[in-house]
Amino acid sequence: ACPGGPQRARGSIVGNINDIEFGISLLNASITEGKSGSRIIHASISNGAHCVDIDECEVRDACQHECMNTPGSHRCLCPAGYRLMTNGKMCQDIDECVEQNVQCGANRMCFNTRGNPATGFCLKSCPPNDLECALSPYALEYKLLSLPYGIAANQDLIRLVAYTQDGVVHPRTTFRLVDEDVKLPFALRDENMKGVLFTTRPLREPLTYRMKVRALSYSENRGIEYQTTFIVYIAVSAYPY
Repeated sequence: ACPGGPQRARGSIVGNINDIEFGISLLNASITEGKSGSRIIHASISNGAHCVDIDECEVRDACQHECMNTPGSHRCLCPAGYRLMTNGKMCQDIDECVEQNVQCGANRMCFNTRGNPATGFCLKSCPPNDLECALSPYALEYKLLSLPYGIAANQDLIRLVAYTQDGVVHPRTTFRLVDEDVKLPFALRDENMKGVLFTTRPLREPLTYRMKVRALSYSENRGIEYQTTFIVYIAVSAYPY
């Protein structure tokens, strides 16, 4: 018997790869595409003198990221910043902010992007007697979103909400992007008292985008009652997971 238990036999075989047991030792194997995406294997069966390892990595979707063939088996690999899940095939992002207990310092936060953590986003702080700063937005909120590669166009990503001082959703609020960059693959619309940030084209670049959204909440007599600024970071991974 061969390592792992494959049986020796004589002859040749042509058949669908799904119908062939990998325990059989094959020589001079080749794989071709059949109808409806099926894969056909052509090979000679070992005469008992040699055992030939079958490359399981040739099987479509053997691994989510990268497949390494090993004698009698295979191993799935993940990119840096990801770990292999218990199914031995899929990759999962490692949240370094939590697992490594990343401490960014006072008034800073850790933003876990897919594959890598990033730090350095500062919360608002006004110096003493700085009237201009003190009169700027009533509230400053940060929204951090990490996405896989390839999110399609016209997908809603974040819903922004402005609240009153009593914690109630303000019924008369408008949202707009500040210093809007036409190159950004995002746009904003008002919907049911919320600002909805959505994609305008597929996300196919591994980049981190920064946007500022200004929300103005009005009183019943149309005077500005509250101002809220949202700083939005969207990090797109190099991988579709």
